[in-house]
Amino acid sequence: MGDLHRDRPGRQQGRQTRPPDGRQLPSGVLEAVGSADVLLQHALPRDCGDVSRALCRIAGGVRFRALQVRRQSRALPAASSDDHDPRRGDAHRPVRADVPVPSVRQDRRAPHRLCRREPAPGDLHHAERLHLDRPGHPRCRDDRRGEHVAGILGDHGADRAERSRRLWHPDVLRHLERVSLRTHVYVDGQGPDAAGGDHAAQESMGALRQRGAVCDGAPVVSADHHRLRAASEILRSGLECRSTQAIGALMLRWFCLIFAVVIIVVSVVEYVWHATPFEQIQGDFGLARTDPSVTVIRLGVASWQMNEFPWEETVRRYEKAKRGKVRIKLSVLPEGSFNSLLLFWRYGYTEYDVVVAFADEEIHPFIDYNWNTTDPARRSLLINVRDYLSEDKMNSFVPALLDGASRKDPNTGKMNCYELPWMGEVLALNYNKKYFQQAGIKELPKSWEEVEQVCERLKRARLTHQDKEVAPLAMNFAQRGFFAQNCYIPMLAAFKKGRGIKDDKGRLDVASPEAVKVFATLKRWYKAGYVTARSFVSERVEQELRTLDAVMYPHWQSRGLWAVDDHGPQVIGLAPTPGAQEAGSLIATYGCIIPKCSPVKKEAAEICYELFCTDQFKFQSAVAKGFMLDGKKKGGNKMPATKQIYDHPDLPPGVAELGRSLNRGYSYPDPTNWAQCAEILVVEFQKYLRDKTPTAAEALETVRERYADEVYTE
Repeated sequence: MGDLHRDRPGRQQGRQTRPPDGRQLPSGVLEAVGSADVLLQHALPRDCGDVSRALCRIAGGVRFRALQVRRQSRALPAASSDDHDPRRGDAHRPVRADVPVPSVRQDRRAPHRLCRREPAPGDLHHAERLHLDRPGHPRCRDDRRGEHVAGILGDHGADRAERSRRLWHPDVLRHLERVSLRTHVYVDGQGPDAAGGDHAAQESMGALRQRGAVCDGAPVVSADHHRLRAASEILRSGLECRSTQAIGALMLRWFCLIFAVVIIVVSVVEYVWHATPFEQIQGDFGLARTDPSVTVIRLGVASWQMNEFPWEETVRRYEKAKRGKVRIKLSVLPEGSFNSLLLFWRYGYTEYDVVVAFADEEIHPFIDYNWNTTDPARRSLLINVRDYLSEDKMNSFVPALLDGASRKDPNTGKMNCYELPWMGEVLALNYNKKYFQQAGIKELPKSWEEVEQVCERLKRARLTHQDKEVAPLAMNFAQRGFFAQNCYIPMLAAFKKGRGIKDDKGRLDVASPEAVKVFATLKRWYKAGYVTARSFVSERVEQELRTLDAVMYPHWQSRGLWAVDDHGPQVIGLAPTPGAQEAGSLIATYGCIIPKCSPVKKEAAEICYELFCTDQFKFQSAVAKGFMLDGKKKGGNKMPATKQIYDHPDLPPGVAELGRSLNRGYSYPDPTNWAQCAEILVVEFQKYLRDKTPTAAEALETVRERYADEVYTE
């Protein structure tokens, strides 16, 4: 900006024109008037986006030119003695044309304001400073320093503001006023005196009238006028654009705020009343239940089960068959909601009439609540389904599937059932058919002794996959419940030949000779290299069969089905657990649980039995055979809950074969304390496996002692 304000002799000569009276105007006045176009051309940004910066630069330049007009106008009478009057200071000294103009910069302490840099020697008599009107500014020494530029160009009377407007185009002045660009000029630390100001203003205005820039207080049409008008139009459009953007941004902020408030209100309403505001309004106006005979059942299903079974299709088919007499509100049960359900049901409130989410061993905290009370109405948080279903309906279930959710009533001595089964899962021997063929094994092992023989043959065959040796057997020795349910329990049941896995107190047997045999057999297999080396990493063992790194994997049938999905039934097969023909198989049951605090307990029990536990609406067929979803087969190969389904001739071969072991199926002993018992068992087995405990009998004795001390406090 400093270079733009320098006097240019060539430009001055081009601007020198003679006024009507024939007098030649001084070059300083002509330069002051004619420099506006150069200033505006360089000050405006190319895209006019930063209007504030452009206005500031224009304002600084024009004010400085106004001051220069005043100084050089005073210098017109060259012989005047007042020009160097020592009493009036340096303020009336003529300005040299070669003096550089101080640059305008942005004040870092107040980025929206202007200030000039500290003057250097030779810069306009060393003392000229331009600052904004900032009350209390440290450079403001007295009230006279706050004089407006109009006070320099005009008198100090009431009309000085109006007279100063004559030097500005009205549009430019209006826009400058909108952004509050009010500035002050300080000369040698003092404000202008009235006499000097009037004298300078009269001479400056006279010179400008002769130039043609001002005529009777109104701007005339000239080149400078057109340039200023064009600049003002650009500034106006820029300000209007900025104003529109500001309004749009403000409206967007208000919209976001209102939207956030609405979301919060809806969330609070849904959390407190467990219904959306629209549903609340429907209920208030009687739209939700226009017919009191309509039964509404709130059904919550675990998220992982939604795509495995045809819930929505079955529910809609059922509602259509009931012709509007039953309405089922199906919703997804959030993950990790077990404790919240327990808490709400404890205080008699529920947002679900039926919950489908947990296996039988998982629901015992609901059953155990207040179990020792003498009042049956206050015992447990779940209904006893035998109180709501007939004996014929209860007898239609596979008996083994009821075992895991049953508990003996302390008052009557009868077995109460707290779950309506709709699916079962059986512990199976999942195996790789191709590896059996490569090793020349044609028959599946039917006992654990035969499993050991098969492992020996597979070990000698030295099977490999991707240059890695394939383990004959995948077993989970990690600190989770899988060791107890997949290794210890099935072997113990088979060794006891159908005498059960419980001791005389109904707890897991850890003291019999068969229990010692289980520990010793598993350690022998591990030392012989039959068991995968990754048996202590539970997540890795889970993938051994699917990644073709193991030949056999005793686990739930679902693990074999996952491998079938990966490689097909021609590669992966499922067989009953060794010894299952005599001892049966371990079973897990999934069913519907109904809280006592539900207002429609009887209706919920009847609907769940008819809808999910029978094949009237094809749900049990989907459990066994699967169903089509978006052109793909989903689910299937699970154990149906009712006996009549096993008579269907089109059952999958694996389901039919596993179903034969259900007649002697069994569940976890003492499911209430099962998790803690399983953890103690695997920890002591690991100590024995790594020779920290010398013998299997000593390891199991430690297990028994820990059960008595830590679990049962005997």
